[in-house]
Amino acid sequence: MTAKDREAARFRFCAEVARGLAEPTTPDEGQLVLLAAALLRDDDAARLQQAGERYFSAIGREPLSLQEFLRQGPVRDLPRFHDGVEEALSALPRAP
Repeated sequence: MTAKDREAARFRFCAEVARGLAEPTTPDEGQLVLLAAALLRDDDAARLQQAGERYFSAIGREPLSLQEFLRQGPVRDLPRFHDGVEEALSALPRAP
């Protein structure tokens, strides 16, 4: 899997969580959806935030601050990440 493939998979995953089609199952996924929630608006952001909070509550751990998560490097370009998630969202039906 190339770096572009991994990036596209992160975009799709966040979009699927926002539309109620997936849930985070690892700390990295939990952090990723919290980051996406901070960058988006409306119902999609709320669903992402709730999914991230549910995940960390279930494992009994606090998430990293967004600054710390970004320092770790999984997302290097916030505008690109935002646009990629928005594009992935446009390909999915709205959640009920």
